[in-house]
Amino acid sequence: MATYRYVVNDLLQAFQQVEATSKITQAHVFFWVQTIANRLRKKSIEKNYGSGDLLNIFTGIPVLKQVASTNPNVVKGRKYFVLPRAIYDYRNEKGINYVSYEFSDDSIGFTKIFFQPTAPSVSHRLYYSPYEKPSSRNPYFYRVHDNIYLLGVDDVTVKTVEVGLYSVLDSRINLINIDDTLDIDEEQISILRYEVLNLGRFALMMPQDRRNDGADTTITQGKPTAITAPKAESESQ
Repeated sequence: MATYRYVVNDLLQAFQQVEATSKITQAHVFFWVQTIANRLRKKSIEKNYGSGDLLNIFTGIPVLKQVASTNPNVVKGRKYFVLPRAIYDYRNEKGINYVSYEFSDDSIGFTKIFFQPTAPSVSHRLYYSPYEKPSSRNPYFYRVHDNIYLLGVDDVTVKTVEVGLYSVLDSRINLINIDDTLDIDEEQISILRYEVLNLGRFALMMPQDRRNDGADTTITQGKPTAITAPKAESESQ
């Protein structure tokens, strides 16, 4: 699979061919690549939900319990954990594939228990039904930003959980090794390249007097020259 170094340098070279004096840097291209890659990944997950291709598993995530409420989003006495990575935002919390913990029972030993998703505004009604009531064998979770609250495990010891997440690519260049593999499907590389070139084309078409660089902002009479980005090898998925 293609690495960041290959994709970013290829795009930089394309921009330099379009405009030799281009001030587009590696950092610009890297950010655009991550932005477009995240959009393509989200579409892939929606299309093939349940596939493990873009799933990331995190183990040993500590379960917390606050002794005092702190606004916003931390409620006294409720067990929760903090997402180890930002996730894609889908309906019904589908960005979280699963949350589980190990349950000990003298009769059957250790077994893995999975939490079901719910929402803060409707979670109270679960307690009215004996079939839905949260318990250590039938726990639930709901999300508030990066905090995942756990229902039904108040009377048992749960130190850590395991989570499966459809997590986003980090856009902070200082946290990524440029020789890492770009985690998208191979057939999406050409689409990503085409869309990044379009972003760069927009930046290159901006008239000099419109740029906030501290230079003279006198409006010139000439019109900016349209710059056409090279076509991608393929624009179809």
